[in-house]
Amino acid sequence: MNITAATTTHTMLATTLERTIQGVRMFYDTDRAMAENLMRPLIVLGKPGIGKTVAIRELAQKKLKIGYKELRLASMSELDLAGLPMVKEGEDGVHETTYAASKLLPRASRDGEYGILVLDEVSSCSRAARAVALQLLDSSRGVGEYKLPDKWICVGLGNDADDGGIFEGLEGAFLNRCRILRLEPDYASWEIWADNHGINPSVMAFLKHYPEMFYVDPVEGDSRIGASPRSWEGVSTQLTFAEMLSGGRVDASNTALFVESIAADLTPNIAAMFAAFYAYNAEMIDPEEVLAGKAQLEGKDTGAKEWIYLTIESCIALLIKRSKGVNFTKIPDDLQAQIANFILFTGQLQAAKGAEAAAAALEQLVRRVRVVAGLVGEKCAFKKNFPDAFKQLVYTSNKLMGIKR
Repeated sequence: MNITAATTTHTMLATTLERTIQGVRMFYDTDRAMAENLMRPLIVLGKPGIGKTVAIRELAQKKLKIGYKELRLASMSELDLAGLPMVKEGEDGVHETTYAASKLLPRASRDGEYGILVLDEVSSCSRAARAVALQLLDSSRGVGEYKLPDKWICVGLGNDADDGGIFEGLEGAFLNRCRILRLEPDYASWEIWADNHGINPSVMAFLKHYPEMFYVDPVEGDSRIGASPRSWEGVSTQLTFAEMLSGGRVDASNTALFVESIAADLTPNIAAMFAAFYAYNAEMIDPEEVLAGKAQLEGKDTGAKEWIYLTIESCIALLIKRSKGVNFTKIPDDLQAQIANFILFTGQLQAAKGAEAAAAALEQLVRRVRVVAGLVGEKCAFKKNFPDAFKQLVYTSNKLMGIKR
């Protein structure tokens, strides 16, 4: 039986946690009751490999720059959390048993005044370990001699009974102390993350062509997940490394060998699909030629989307990389020219009966290459220098915003 929970996305989860930390900063010293209500522990449930832990870790460490501690409960005993028992003399002279504070748990003096403690694998750990974790989630926020720092929040991560991972249970007492959210595999949120982490363009192109492959549940008789955000990151790493070693594109003509190189991250059938798709790299247009305005479609089969997606994603990846840190109001002339050439290339695609791919390419440009928003500003010379590209850019931007012109 699944646990009832509101559904969320990675972006919404990050926003929820960010606002919680903001609330603690605003109210902890002036309205303790408000702050403590905001700090009510959160349980996030979801399928394995969708990036629950990574999303929170990067929010804490890279965006909020606050303390972060992560405990994987499935590999821990109750003593790892509670600390070892020790005997000390009480106030009335009677010896008492208590627990020494575990070094694994956060301390404000060492880890920061504000922070997030993640209790990972709460649904797959032993019941004894979960019982100790429960003490960190209740109003006492402590175990033995240890107390969670005042301005830290606690988040539990796990999977539900039907999510395909190990599920040992979640007791009612555990759930009643927490807010509960269900995180679903969400390509739109992952795409933003992928653009910021240099995921290989061939992986992005494949997922554009086969969106149903973004997350694939395990097949009967195989406990491995068919594909997940975690596995696509692994494929990207392996593929990028192989391309570096080969000085360019990897020869995917030997499908068996190629599949073997990525089989650790994907089940064989999906690995074979990706290998067959990647083989189209031999037909794609060099993205540097596209951005330089030298691309030619003569002799190309514009009905075959595979090489088109590979070309488009490679161009988008280069534009994202080259626009990082660029001020929207001071976009370099050479970058403006490259964006204009990409837009004009989509016009070539449209003229060659590739209208669907052309429209998709322009939408990707507007959504993912953020400096593009600065090209429609009044102070930008893009309209004057590249009038045809400007018209197409404005049309696509208005279309995405639902503006009819």
